[in-house]
Amino acid sequence: MRVGALDAVMHWVLRYGREVEVLEPLELRKMIKEELKMTKRVYKNKI
Repeated sequence: MRVGALDAVMHWVLRYGREVEVLEPLELRKMIKEELKMTKRVYKNKI
C-alpha cells in the first residue's frame, strides 16, 4: 500500500490496539513504538 504520510497510517493502526503488529516499514514501526512509550508515561502514575 502506498501512502502520503505515515503519521496518518500510525493513527489508523493504533485504533486496533494489541490486535495488530506493524512489520514494515521500519520507520512506521519505530513511530508506533515511540507513541506507545509516550502514552505509557501519561498513564504510569495514574492508576
